[in-house]
Amino acid sequence: MFSSILVPLDGSALSERALAYTTLLADPDASLTLLAVVEPARDLTGYELANHVEETQRIRAHLSQVLSTASEQLHGSGHAVHTTVRTGDAGAEILACATEMAPDLIVLTTHGRTGFLRWVEGSVAQTVLRHAQLPVLIVQPDMDRVPTPLAIGKIVVPLDGSELAARALPVAEENTVGSQVLGTATTPIDAPVTERELRGEPITALAEYLALEPNALVIMTAHGRSESARYPTDSVAEGLVTHTHVPLLIMRAS
Repeated sequence: MFSSILVPLDGSALSERALAYTTLLADPDASLTLLAVVEPARDLTGYELANHVEETQRIRAHLSQVLSTASEQLHGSGHAVHTTVRTGDAGAEILACATEMAPDLIVLTTHGRTGFLRWVEGSVAQTVLRHAQLPVLIVQPDMDRVPTPLAIGKIVVPLDGSELAARALPVAEENTVGSQVLGTATTPIDAPVTERELRGEPITALAEYLALEPNALVIMTAHGRSESARYPTDSVAEGLVTHTHVPLLIMRAS
């Protein structure tokens, strides 16, 4: 469980799905920070438009209301909720906010699209995943396959034979909440554990397996590579972001 969580929201219903996973993984007295980023209006070549003051103000007002509504949804949860609106590149501002507040976890969706703000599919999540120095929970966009009420029935821990990859196991144990852990029995943890060896290209094999597990949560360590490792977990983590529908909790190797 996590005691301080940063939750970037872009104003879409999809991004607000992150709130459900946030409360599921948060400590009872956790502090939650809801973040929105106003991205400057740009032309098709990527250059920032000079005359966009009114549009920027409109977007800021909308996102402020989004955060206020989200904060109200969390009212009564027992969590301390803070909101902040920043201006700039979404990925860069999320990372900057994370550096300043030093949360235990970032929770965000792979993409969201609204009339006010467009986060290119996967790009913000990929930027944060590559550069954040703390755990990142990626909530996938395939909402129709997520069970309601939200529940995590199985935690999947991909392992590559390295000690670094195995560091995800204690995190899995902390967040089991009655779930079954699919991974390895070589590192004892206090939860029901089963082993399964997947054959083939790692991303494809994992994606095919996870397609049958709509209530799974993947927990893995990035940079879990050693001489005995069979695949680089950074590339697998990024590949799973675009090839699976289940949430991914990516731990950073220190």
